[in-house]
Amino acid sequence: SFFLSFLLLLLLLLVLFSLSLCLSSSSFFFLLLLFTSLFLFFSHGGFFSSNGDFVDRGKHGCEVLLTLCALKAAAPQYVHLNRGNHEANAMNTKYKFEDECLRKYDHATYIKIQEMFCSLPLAATIGSQIFVIHGGLPREELTLDRLRQINRFVQPPIHSREPDDLLLVDLLWSDPRDGSHTGVEVSKRGAGVYWGSDVTERFLRNNRLKLMVRSHELAEN
Repeated sequence: SFFLSFLLLLLLLLVLFSLSLCLSSSSFFFLLLLFTSLFLFFSHGGFFSSNGDFVDRGKHGCEVLLTLCALKAAAPQYVHLNRGNHEANAMNTKYKFEDECLRKYDHATYIKIQEMFCSLPLAATIGSQIFVIHGGLPREELTLDRLRQINRFVQPPIHSREPDDLLLVDLLWSDPRDGSHTGVEVSKRGAGVYWGSDVTERFLRNNRLKLMVRSHELAEN
Protein backbone atom coordinates (compact mmCIF):
# COMPACT_ATOMS: atom_id res chain seq x y z
CA SER A 1 0.00 0.00 0.00
CA PHE A 2 1.00 3.64 -0.32
CA PHE A 3 1.45 4.23 3.39
CA LEU A 4 3.48 1.05 3.90
CA SER A 5 5.81 2.16 1.09
CA PHE A 6 5.99 5.62 2.61
CA LEU A 7 6.91 4.23 6.04
CA LEU A 8 9.60 1.99 4.56
CA LEU A 9 11.07 4.98 2.72
CA LEU A 10 11.22 7.01 5.92
CA LEU A 11 12.98 4.16 7.73
CA LEU A 12 15.53 4.02 4.91
CA LEU A 13 16.08 7.75 5.26
CA LEU A 14 16.73 7.29 8.96
CA VAL A 15 19.43 4.76 8.22
CA LEU A 16 21.02 7.04 5.62
CA PHE A 17 20.93 9.97 8.03
CA SER A 18 22.58 7.86 10.71
CA LEU A 19 25.41 6.90 8.36
CA SER A 20 25.96 10.36 6.86
CA LEU A 21 25.46 12.52 9.95
CA CYS A 22 26.80 10.14 12.61
CA LEU A 23 23.66 10.56 14.70
CA SER A 24 23.56 9.59 18.34
CA SER A 25 20.86 7.17 19.49
CA SER A 26 18.89 10.07 20.99
CA SER A 27 19.02 12.00 17.69
CA PHE A 28 17.99 8.86 15.80
CA PHE A 29 15.01 8.47 18.13
CA PHE A 30 14.05 12.12 17.60
CA LEU A 31 14.11 11.65 13.81
CA LEU A 32 12.07 8.47 14.14
CA LEU A 33 9.44 10.37 16.10
CA LEU A 34 9.50 13.18 13.53
CA PHE A 35 9.03 10.87 10.54
CA THR A 36 6.38 8.84 12.34
CA SER A 37 4.52 12.07 13.05
CA LEU A 38 4.72 12.98 9.36
CA PHE A 39 3.38 9.55 8.45
CA LEU A 40 0.41 9.91 10.80
CA PHE A 41 -0.13 13.50 9.63
CA PHE A 42 -0.32 12.47 5.96
CA SER A 43 -2.49 9.45 6.75
CA HIS A 44 -5.11 11.81 8.19
CA GLY A 45 -5.17 14.06 5.13
CA GLY A 46 -2.63 16.68 6.19
CA PHE A 47 -0.01 18.18 3.90
CA PHE A 48 3.52 19.55 4.20
CA SER A 49 4.64 22.72 2.40
CA SER A 50 8.29 23.88 2.39
CA ASN A 51 8.78 27.42 1.19
CA GLY A 52 12.24 27.54 -0.36
CA ASP A 53 15.85 28.03 0.73
CA PHE A 54 16.42 24.32 1.24
CA VAL A 55 20.21 24.69 0.91
CA ASP A 56 22.96 27.19 1.83
CA ARG A 57 21.88 26.84 5.46
CA GLY A 58 24.60 24.72 7.00
CA LYS A 59 26.71 21.65 6.33
CA HIS A 60 23.92 19.26 5.44
CA GLY A 61 22.17 20.93 2.54
CA CYS A 62 22.43 17.80 0.40
CA GLU A 63 20.79 15.65 3.08
CA VAL A 64 18.01 18.18 3.64
CA LEU A 65 17.33 18.46 -0.09
CA LEU A 66 17.38 14.70 -0.66
CA THR A 67 14.99 14.15 2.24
CA LEU A 68 12.55 16.70 0.83
CA CYS A 69 12.80 15.13 -2.63
CA ALA A 70 12.22 11.66 -1.16
CA LEU A 71 9.16 12.89 0.73
CA LYS A 72 7.85 14.53 -2.44
CA ALA A 73 8.40 11.33 -4.44
CA ALA A 74 6.72 9.19 -1.78
CA ALA A 75 3.74 11.48 -1.16
CA PRO A 76 3.41 13.94 -4.06
CA GLN A 77 -0.17 14.87 -3.19
CA TYR A 78 0.81 15.73 0.40
CA VAL A 79 4.24 17.36 0.01
CA HIS A 80 4.68 20.71 -1.77
CA LEU A 81 7.98 22.50 -2.39
CA ASN A 82 8.22 26.15 -3.48
CA ARG A 83 11.31 27.77 -4.92
CA GLY A 84 13.26 30.35 -2.91
CA ASN A 85 15.98 32.76 -3.91
CA HIS A 86 18.63 30.24 -2.82
CA GLU A 87 17.41 27.67 -5.33
CA ALA A 88 19.74 29.30 -7.85
CA ASN A 89 23.24 28.70 -9.13
CA ALA A 90 24.61 32.15 -8.30
CA MET A 91 23.51 31.90 -4.67
CA ASN A 92 24.71 28.30 -4.33
CA THR A 93 28.15 29.30 -5.58
CA LYS A 94 28.37 32.28 -3.24
CA TYR A 95 27.03 30.52 -0.14
CA LYS A 96 28.89 27.22 -0.70
CA PHE A 97 26.16 24.69 -1.50
CA GLU A 98 27.96 24.08 -4.78
CA ASP A 99 31.15 23.24 -2.86
CA GLU A 100 29.21 20.90 -0.59
CA CYS A 101 27.61 19.12 -3.52
CA LEU A 102 30.90 18.71 -5.38
CA ARG A 103 32.55 17.39 -2.22
CA LYS A 104 29.83 14.80 -1.58
CA TYR A 105 28.84 13.94 -5.15
CA ASP A 106 30.00 15.40 -8.49
CA HIS A 107 29.39 18.18 -11.02
CA ALA A 108 26.79 16.19 -12.95
CA THR A 109 24.72 15.82 -9.78
CA TYR A 110 24.98 19.54 -9.09
CA ILE A 111 23.75 20.35 -12.61
CA LYS A 112 20.75 18.04 -12.15
CA ILE A 113 19.94 19.76 -8.86
CA GLN A 114 19.99 23.13 -10.61
CA GLU A 115 17.61 21.78 -13.25
CA MET A 116 15.32 20.59 -10.48
CA PHE A 117 15.46 24.00 -8.78
CA CYS A 118 14.35 25.66 -12.02
CA SER A 119 11.33 23.35 -12.21
CA LEU A 120 10.03 24.18 -8.73
CA PRO A 121 6.85 26.26 -8.54
CA LEU A 122 7.22 29.90 -7.50
CA ALA A 123 4.10 29.94 -5.34
CA ALA A 124 1.12 27.89 -4.23
CA THR A 125 -2.43 28.45 -3.05
CA ILE A 126 -4.12 26.56 -0.25
CA GLY A 127 -7.84 26.04 -0.54
CA SER A 128 -8.10 28.96 -3.00
CA GLN A 129 -7.75 31.28 0.00
CA ILE A 130 -4.10 31.31 1.15
CA PHE A 131 -1.22 32.44 -1.08
CA VAL A 132 2.19 30.94 -0.22
CA ILE A 133 5.40 32.35 -1.71
CA HIS A 134 9.04 32.60 -0.67
CA GLY A 135 9.76 36.26 -1.40
CA GLY A 136 6.76 38.43 -2.04
CA LEU A 137 4.83 40.72 -4.30
CA PRO A 138 6.40 42.35 -7.37
CA ARG A 139 6.50 45.91 -8.69
CA GLU A 140 3.75 45.16 -11.20
CA GLU A 141 0.12 44.32 -10.46
CA LEU A 142 0.07 40.56 -10.02
CA THR A 143 -2.72 38.12 -10.77
CA LEU A 144 -2.66 34.36 -10.38
CA ASP A 145 -3.16 34.01 -14.14
CA ARG A 146 -0.07 36.18 -14.75
CA LEU A 147 1.86 34.04 -12.29
CA ARG A 148 0.99 30.89 -14.22
CA GLN A 149 2.40 32.41 -17.43
CA ILE A 150 5.92 33.03 -16.07
CA ASN A 151 8.71 30.94 -17.56
CA ARG A 152 10.22 29.68 -14.32
CA PHE A 153 12.54 27.15 -15.98
CA VAL A 154 15.52 29.52 -15.86
CA GLN A 155 18.14 30.78 -13.44
CA PRO A 156 16.91 34.02 -11.81
CA PRO A 157 18.21 36.86 -14.04
CA ILE A 158 18.96 39.31 -11.23
CA HIS A 159 20.53 42.03 -13.39
CA SER A 160 18.03 41.94 -16.26
CA ARG A 161 15.56 44.78 -16.78
CA GLU A 162 13.15 42.79 -18.94
CA PRO A 163 9.60 42.81 -17.46
CA ASP A 164 9.29 39.02 -17.19
CA ASP A 165 12.75 38.75 -15.64
CA LEU A 166 11.97 41.49 -13.12
CA LEU A 167 8.77 39.71 -12.17
CA LEU A 168 10.53 36.40 -11.56
CA VAL A 169 13.24 38.03 -9.41
CA ASP A 170 10.72 40.14 -7.49
CA LEU A 171 8.73 37.05 -6.51
CA LEU A 172 11.86 35.41 -5.06
CA TRP A 173 13.52 38.44 -3.45
CA SER A 174 10.94 41.05 -2.34
CA ASP A 175 10.14 42.03 1.26
CA PRO A 176 7.14 43.75 2.90
CA ARG A 177 7.24 47.08 4.73
CA ASP A 178 5.25 47.92 7.84
CA GLY A 179 1.89 49.68 7.80
CA SER A 180 3.32 53.20 7.46
CA HIS A 181 4.73 52.45 3.98
CA THR A 182 2.69 52.27 0.78
CA GLY A 183 3.44 51.34 -2.81
CA VAL A 184 6.72 49.76 -3.89
CA GLU A 185 10.35 50.88 -3.85
CA VAL A 186 13.62 49.30 -4.94
CA SER A 187 15.07 46.92 -2.35
CA LYS A 188 18.45 47.49 -0.72
CA ARG A 189 19.16 43.79 -1.30
CA GLY A 190 20.02 44.61 -4.89
CA ALA A 191 17.12 42.50 -6.17
CA GLY A 192 13.38 42.68 -5.69
CA VAL A 193 11.36 45.47 -4.09
CA TYR A 194 9.88 46.58 -0.79
CA TRP A 195 6.08 46.72 -0.87
CA GLY A 196 3.52 48.27 1.43
CA SER A 197 0.39 46.90 3.08
CA ASP A 198 -1.78 48.59 0.46
CA VAL A 199 -0.17 46.39 -2.20
CA THR A 200 -0.90 43.28 -0.14
CA GLU A 201 -4.53 44.26 0.41
CA ARG A 202 -5.06 45.01 -3.30
CA PHE A 203 -3.45 41.75 -4.38
CA LEU A 204 -5.58 39.68 -1.99
CA ARG A 205 -8.76 41.49 -2.98
CA ASN A 206 -8.16 41.26 -6.74
CA ASN A 207 -7.38 37.55 -6.54
CA ARG A 208 -10.11 36.68 -4.03
CA LEU A 209 -7.63 35.50 -1.43
CA LYS A 210 -7.72 35.93 2.35
CA LEU A 211 -4.13 35.50 3.52
CA MET A 212 -0.56 35.64 2.25
CA VAL A 213 2.24 33.50 3.78
CA ARG A 214 5.87 34.19 2.89
CA SER A 215 9.43 33.52 4.08
CA HIS A 216 12.78 35.05 3.04
CA GLU A 217 13.49 37.09 6.21
CA LEU A 218 15.00 36.10 9.55
CA ALA A 219 12.52 36.37 12.42
CA GLU A 220 14.29 38.48 15.05
CA ASN A 221 12.03 37.63 17.99
